[in-house]
Amino acid sequence: MLQWVVRTCGVAREALALERARGLLTPRAYTRLPATGPIVAGLVGVRSRVVTCFDLGVLLAGRPARLLPDHRVLLVEHAGRVWGLVVDGAVGVAALAPGDRQALPGELSGRACAWEGGAVWALDLDEVCERLLAPVAA
Repeated sequence: MLQWVVRTCGVAREALALERARGLLTPRAYTRLPATGPIVAGLVGVRSRVVTCFDLGVLLAGRPARLLPDHRVLLVEHAGRVWGLVVDGAVGVAALAPGDRQALPGELSGRACAWEGGAVWALDLDEVCERLLAPVAA
């Protein structure tokens, strides 16, 4: 079984593969980018590097996670770059056995898993990043 970072966004719990996680940040100030819309949280400095952050709360829960005082930024690697994913919070790391793929909000799909007496949606990080990057590239 793979290790997954379990996090919250709204009332749901989702998981992203731990092997692609590069860190977890506490709340910080974002440098907003003009004309990018609410899905782009902004830029942050991480170890002398500028990282673009996307708000998963907007995509998955319909409201910005970055406005919550105790939100987190999960740093992930995709396409050779590090990106920040703003989430409500991080719950823990778990070994999950994902089930069948099902449709989720935000035009995403996930695989249902059981963890600590509840459901967790294992998300495909490539699918999430491609969905987040699509409006920026357009």
